[in-house]
Amino acid sequence: MIKRICQHCGKEFYVYPSYIKVGGGKFCSKECWYKYKHNKVKRICEQCGKEFEARPSVVKMGNGKFCSRKCMGASKSGMNHKDWKGNEVGYATLHDWVRQNKPKPKPNACEICGKVTTKLDAANISGEYKRDLNDFIYLCKKCHTGKGGFDVTKRKNPHIKPITILNQLKSKEEKICQQQ
Repeated sequence: MIKRICQHCGKEFYVYPSYIKVGGGKFCSKECWYKYKHNKVKRICEQCGKEFEARPSVVKMGNGKFCSRKCMGASKSGMNHKDWKGNEVGYATLHDWVRQNKPKPKPNACEICGKVTTKLDAANISGEYKRDLNDFIYLCKKCHTGKGGFDVTKRKNPHIKPITILNQLKSKEEKICQQQ
C-alpha cells in the first residue's frame, strides 16, 4: 500500500496502487471527498449585488461572477455588451432597437391616419436616426412611404426642421379626431 495525504483534511492514509491508477486515492474518506466537492465560497453577484455561493473550482476558472443565468445575460446585453456601438449603428439595427425598447403595448393603429393594422413601421421623425425613443412613431405603410400623409421628402429637406414635421403630424391627428 502507498501512503497518501488527503486533499481536504491533510490527514495521512494508505491506498492500493491500482486505486491510484484509476484516479482515486486523493481523499481519506467519502466524507472528506464530499466536503471537498461540495465546498462553496461566498461571492457577490456583479450584476445585482446579491450574495451567492460558488464552488472554488468554478471561481478558479474565472467564472462564478453571477448568481444566475438571468444576471449573466443582463450583464451582457444593451450598453453592457462588448459590441455596443451607441448611436453609431446601422438603419436596421436602430429600428430593431426601437421595436424592442418602445413602450409596450405596441399601438394597433397608425399614429397619423388611425388605420388599424398589425403591420406598423417604426418611423423616424427628425431624420437624425439617434437612439431616442421619442423620435420614433408607428405608422402604416401608406403614411410611412409618403403616399398618404407623412411626406418623407420634407423630412429629408434640410430647410424644414423636425419640429415643423411634428406640428404637421399633430395637426393631421387633430383633423382626424375632429372628423370622428
